[in-house]
Amino acid sequence: MPASAQVDVVRCESVEGAYQLVKLLIESGTPAHCGDQRPRLVSTAEDRVIGYRRAMADAGLSQADIVYYGAFTQASGYEMAQQLLALQPRPTAVFAANNLIAIGAFKAAQDAGLRVPEDHRHGCF
Repeated sequence: MPASAQVDVVRCESVEGAYQLVKLLIESGTPAHCGDQRPRLVSTAEDRVIGYRRAMADAGLSQADIVYYGAFTQASGYEMAQQLLALQPRPTAVFAANNLIAIGAFKAAQDAGLRVPEDHRHGCF
């Protein structure tokens, strides 16, 4: 769609929303971000990474930020979560950029024998 197209749009404040959510996740440790690899095509993908990184920097954790890029799909969420589960130390939470990524990530945690949210102290959720 051309930039000059006149259409109705409903959007949330993705930068601020991501920032506020990641601030909450930081209270329990170091969260990772799983998002879409196409920020130029999906503006909210880039906005959510900006919010994540701003929250990490404000908490003094900018050197610890963990960002994985995939697609807005369950399969991609599963794959990214598997990579996170292999890290040592594991992140304590996952900020999934959309519900499909979150569903895939939950399935990966379940397949790894983790209970969400009960096992958050063991890292990665």
